[in-house]
Amino acid sequence: MKKITYALIPCLFIFLVFATQALSTPIFNGNPYATFGTGDSGLPANPQGPGYYIWANNPGRTSWSIRWTGKDWTTGSSNSYDWKGSITFSNNNGIDSVSKVRWESGDGSISLTDLGGSDMIVYGTAHAGPDWDGIDFTLKGLLGDYLTFNLYSSFFTPDNDGIYIGADMVSVLDHCDSTVDFRSGTGTNRQFEVAAPVPEPSTMLLFGMGLIFLGGFAKKKLIRHS
Repeated sequence: MKKITYALIPCLFIFLVFATQALSTPIFNGNPYATFGTGDSGLPANPQGPGYYIWANNPGRTSWSIRWTGKDWTTGSSNSYDWKGSITFSNNNGIDSVSKVRWESGDGSISLTDLGGSDMIVYGTAHAGPDWDGIDFTLKGLLGDYLTFNLYSSFFTPDNDGIYIGADMVSVLDHCDSTVDFRSGTGTNRQFEVAAPVPEPSTMLLFGMGLIFLGGFAKKKLIRHS
């Protein structure tokens, strides 16, 4: 019985890591992929209204774009809002590159910070009304990692959200596993995570073989000390 228990330790450890991750911050469970493009011409088609628009530029989710605007395309009206926040990638390989897109001259700031095991993009304060501001960034990442978005806007209220993701521009709130900690107490911050794509069968096979190896190693170690 003890032999089986020791062999299952690696599996239990990995399960606890992912379970803790999932319970800490709301997880977006939709598909963020879109073909809106990058750079100055990279903009969502038929936007919903004021807010953030986020998409992955490739199915592997290593290239990302985020845009924000204060324009309402339904009414044609627009307001200027403040936009600032951070994007964190918890992986030693980290964020490869980050660049401003369509920002007004001298408007706001952006930086890439090494947190020792994680990389964080910090931006703000940007202003956008009828036009767009945004960021493009790329990851060096591995399967299984999460991007954490902590987004601020003076457009947000405790009851008002405007974060759209992927080709269909679905509401993040409607596709999160929970709403806990999604809104801050002031109503102007929104926090959620986007997972890496599900590993393909070949990747899962390698992962399973690794668990078997770890289990066998633990078993041999137990026999030696018994």
